[in-house]
Amino acid sequence: MIMRQKAIFFLFWVCLSSHCFAQTNAQVDSLKKQVLLLSNQSKSFERDTLLTNTYILLGKCYGFSQHDSSLFYLNRALSIAQIINWQQKICDIYINIGNDYLGMNIYNNSLESYLKALKLAREIGYEKCVAFALNNIGIVYQEQKLYAQAMQYYQQALENFEKLGRKSGMATALTGMAEVAKAKKEFTKALAYNSKALALVENRNDPYEIATSLHNIGEIYGELGEWEKALDYLSRGLEIDQKLGRKEDIVMDNNVIAKVLYKQKNYPLSVQYAQKAMQEAQKLNLKDEIKNASEVLYLNYKASNENTQALKYFEIFVTYKDSIFNRENIYKISQLEKDFAIAQKEYELAMLQKEEEKANLRQNLSITILFLFIFIAIIVIVFLKNQSKIRQMQHNKTLAEISHLNSHQTRAPLATLLGLLQLIKIDKLENEENKKIFEMIHQTAKKLDEVIHQINEKTQKDS
Repeated sequence: MIMRQKAIFFLFWVCLSSHCFAQTNAQVDSLKKQVLLLSNQSKSFERDTLLTNTYILLGKCYGFSQHDSSLFYLNRALSIAQIINWQQKICDIYINIGNDYLGMNIYNNSLESYLKALKLAREIGYEKCVAFALNNIGIVYQEQKLYAQAMQYYQQALENFEKLGRKSGMATALTGMAEVAKAKKEFTKALAYNSKALALVENRNDPYEIATSLHNIGEIYGELGEWEKALDYLSRGLEIDQKLGRKEDIVMDNNVIAKVLYKQKNYPLSVQYAQKAMQEAQKLNLKDEIKNASEVLYLNYKASNENTQALKYFEIFVTYKDSIFNRENIYKISQLEKDFAIAQKEYELAMLQKEEEKANLRQNLSITILFLFIFIAIIVIVFLKNQSKIRQMQHNKTLAEISHLNSHQTRAPLATLLGLLQLIKIDKLENEENKKIFEMIHQTAKKLDEVIHQINEKTQKDS
């Protein structure tokens, strides 16, 4: 069913220029001749735009079946569009490249292309491309069973298509939402989304989109066990697909009808539809549909007790199931390797960040210690200066006390002594020897007075 959903996206972009066509040798040859003619012309903007569009059309010719060839021409178109800075066309090409990678189940490359388209489209205001990119990103996530992310992008796409008034885009977004609901076995929701999509496409009268919606609704009724409704919708879808010549869709229609008929126990008719699906699937090399057809055929023949035929188709079923399983495992291993590489890179970045944080912490710690040391040094210096001041003050106090002692306590008795010596009249002393002693006492007292005076001046000066 998801294959049916993918196809509608390819069709949208193939039909953007209103030139939808299947790949034929005549058309491809004609386009290649046009490329040759344009390449021989002198370079000009007009020539480059025509050459870009021709490469895109070539890519679209191959886009349904030969994705490698499609990518070759689309990348040529991209290189020219980038040179002439044709931004809207670059967005369109990214979408188509993403579609090819999606068709090849290379989801990482597909997602990368869609994200490039989304980023550029938002920058230049190309809203139509924004809506398609969102929707196709939803498909990528859906394919990888990341249903929450898928629904988120489908919802955004639906809102963008509604703003643009694009009913076809709205139907496509609703189809994607229905596929998510179906994958989660929310069949009632899936039926509601698909019914809304059908109403929109019937209003546009687009037969391909109508066939797709009829197929989707028929399949949901089959899941709900409403066989008659399922066959009605599926048969109407098949009839339209046959008129359109949509071979892959006819195969899918036949397979689903065969499955419903098997559940109704209408084994002969179920075998007819399954055989048709098997034959066309083998011609187109549709491995998933070969697997589905062989499974239905095996179940029918087993129920009919035709053991030889049952064994034959069981072996085919197992072969293709294993092939698809291996393909999915290879993809999962590839994804795990990429996830591991990403995780390893994230781990390395985290470790580098931790090392940087440690280095910053060490640097901050060093700065903190330096400031702390300076702070302590300042405190010590201030303390020592204060101690010096205190000692100086104490010294000054001591000197002041000495000065006071000299001035008062010591000098006072000396002054008294000098005064008393002045009262004694030396000429009245009869003994010469006493006169000499008296004179010596007087001179000594005066010298002592001078010394005390000098000490006093000195202590006052130092203080």
